[in-house]
Amino acid sequence: MSCMAYRRCTVLEVSAGESLATSEGIQYENFGAGHFRVTSDGTVGTLTWYSSHDGTTYVPAHNSTDAITQSVTKNQSYPIPSDLSGAMWIKVVADVASTLNVVLKT
Repeated sequence: MSCMAYRRCTVLEVSAGESLATSEGIQYENFGAGHFRVTSDGTVGTLTWYSSHDGTTYVPAHNSTDAITQSVTKNQSYPIPSDLSGAMWIKVVADVASTLNVVLKT
C-alpha cells in the first residue's frame, strides 16, 4: 500500500486478536482519521475498540451511549470510528482473530 503525497499517512498490518493480550496497539495520537481492511485470512465478525492514554492500560472505548463496536466482513474496507479521534492509543479485539491492513491519516 502507498499513501498519497499531499497527506501524511502511515500504513500498518495489525493483529486483531480475540483478547487485549493478543491484539496489537496502534499509536493514534498524531492521526485524525483512518481506514482498515479485514484481510482474506480474517472472517465475518464483530470488532470491539479500546483506547489507552499510555499504550499499556486499555479500557473499552465508548461513544456517548455505548461501547464502540463494528460488524465486519473479510476483504471489506471500513473507517476507524470517528469517536476514537483524540485517543492516544487504540486496540481492536475481534470475536475471531484477524489481520487488518490499516491506513492512518493526519
